[in-house]
Amino acid sequence: MPKYKIEQVQVHKVYLVYSEEFDTSDPEKWGELKAKAHYWALGDFEKLPVGPPKELMAWLDVYEHMDRDEFEYSFEDWNDDNAGTYSIMWRITDENGEIVYEK
Repeated sequence: MPKYKIEQVQVHKVYLVYSEEFDTSDPEKWGELKAKAHYWALGDFEKLPVGPPKELMAWLDVYEHMDRDEFEYSFEDWNDDNAGTYSIMWRITDENGEIVYEK
């Protein structure tokens, strides 16, 4: 007998917001940020200023290399789940992984 797999696929729109506040004159915050981001960074962190830079783009460059779990605050909004507007698809595949039905 042929074997099949059935899947219910839900597509959600989710907003995940990670944030924290910073003061461009805070050397302690700058040092903490560089330490957190250094682990994830692919770039050359030796070129970063020792003290906190006034340029926001320097801060952004470092935040972009930080893991999202390191941010001080997080917020999650499953917007379409609240409104009941997410799409549901059904798919049946055969034992070779070929889709035999989809709606």
